[in-house]
Amino acid sequence: MSLSISVPVCPHAGGVGLCEMVQHLQIFDYICLTGTTEDRMIEFTDQQHEHFENPINVVRAHYIAPKVILTSDPGVMR
Repeated sequence: MSLSISVPVCPHAGGVGLCEMVQHLQIFDYICLTGTTEDRMIEFTDQQHEHFENPINVVRAHYIAPKVILTSDPGVMR
């Protein structure tokens, strides 16, 4: 819808867990859809990250992909 009127979209990440979620949307966009980070943006709010096992990591205004190691049990991550 926004594309049809040339309006950029910035996914909202201002609540508990939303920053952790929108980073995955951005990674999906980069890997599966566009292959670029040019003209891409997502919101960041620095709160509530201490409640997550794998909180977001932002370096120089860029989300860094989470590093999670899967064990032999697909239901267990470390």
